[in-house]
Amino acid sequence: WDSARSATPRISQLAAELGIGERPRSLGYVSSAKLAALYGSAAVLAFPSRFEGFGLPVVEAMSVGCPVIAADATALPALVGDGGLLVDPGDVDGWARELARVIDDHVVRAKLADAGRARFAELAAADTVDRLVDLYRKALA
Repeated sequence: WDSARSATPRISQLAAELGIGERPRSLGYVSSAKLAALYGSAAVLAFPSRFEGFGLPVVEAMSVGCPVIAADATALPALVGDGGLLVDPGDVDGWARELARVIDDHVVRAKLADAGRARFAELAAADTVDRLVDLYRKALA
């Protein structure tokens, strides 16, 4: 959370420079139930991470049918599989193009939602999420 909090002033400054002012919001801690509702109501999860160890937000989004566009980097391609779209993290035009396509085309969005749920089912069958949670618990103990 510290890195998210420390980024807030930079995000606010960039939003002001771009003329979108108060539109970006930092929600702080979000309960699991609220997080699922946020993913479930989102048009798309854009996850352009260049330094991802696992990509839990991608799994969370796919679990509730939120279409996913993730970076074609680190562990994300193996995690996303056929459940979402992959874009080079440095390809700004590619991100803009894919985001517009998913947001504007309800058929593409529905196909990605279904593909994400199917990919989540594959991951859940492999107990990937349960193993990750178990690792976190062991690390905290």
